[in-house]
Amino acid sequence: MTAASLRTLDAPPSRIRIDRTGPSVDDGRVPVKRCVGDEVVAGAEVFRDGHEVLRAVVEYRAPNQRRPREAPMHAIDAHHAGVRWEGAFPVGDTPGTTVFRVVAWVDRMATWLGELERKLAAGQDDLAGELSEGLLLLREEAAAAKAADAKALTALADALEAGGPPQALLEPGARELLDRCALRHEETRGEDREIQVDPLLARFGSWYELFPRSWGGLRGVAEQLPRLAELGFDVLYLPPIHPIGVTNRKGRNNALVALPGDPGSPWAIGGAGGGHTAIHPELGTLEEFDGLVAAAREHD
Repeated sequence: MTAASLRTLDAPPSRIRIDRTGPSVDDGRVPVKRCVGDEVVAGAEVFRDGHEVLRAVVEYRAPNQRRPREAPMHAIDAHHAGVRWEGAFPVGDTPGTTVFRVVAWVDRMATWLGELERKLAAGQDDLAGELSEGLLLLREEAAAAKAADAKALTALADALEAGGPPQALLEPGARELLDRCALRHEETRGEDREIQVDPLLARFGSWYELFPRSWGGLRGVAEQLPRLAELGFDVLYLPPIHPIGVTNRKGRNNALVALPGDPGSPWAIGGAGGGHTAIHPELGTLEEFDGLVAAAREHD
């Protein structure tokens, strides 16, 4: 037996399974796209062998958040013993990458309360075993809870240990306290999923395309920006502005042979003046391109 197999035996897989997490594109290989301000409904299949009560949340971190947050998830098909859970969360108001994953665990207190409720409803009198188990769970929750909740949980445990009616644990106030303070046993984390958060213009915007050569280069394009803004356009779209290739250059009207002086198609590549990161010298310079970008921002 190898060292790797020994490590595998030391860390067996979780009994809780989290599968088919979504939204997802190509099983998470490609980020899902949303726009700032959107709300995402995340879902996953969450299940485990046995009859324990499961809980789940979606853990997410937006581009402008340093620490992850959580949103509750609920079983949406529990009425027919399904395993699909869903929960909604905001992607934030900043473009970038939002990361989310599903986190699930066993709620032993809820499992015990459900068993207690069923046995009380059935009229069972001998609950010594169940009450001793519940007492241990209450003490465990009290030890991990904050001050006010710890005091309330200790009071419930003391009353149960003194022979108080177990029905008190099923009252709405007690149930809310127990649910809020429930510990996360067998906590399991699903795979990370990414969401590309784009500006609203990625969803809808008015685009204007022009060829810089037709307007005298990049400086001429900058002179048209006030007019384009006045017409209500949001995006100025340019065809390639890098140097145009010479080999097999096409001529006017898509002619297969270029005549002297024909500029060629801007989508052609292989120019001696540079590749995709260069600017055709007949159109301008990098400094003029930066000036065009700055002017475009001034006109929103």
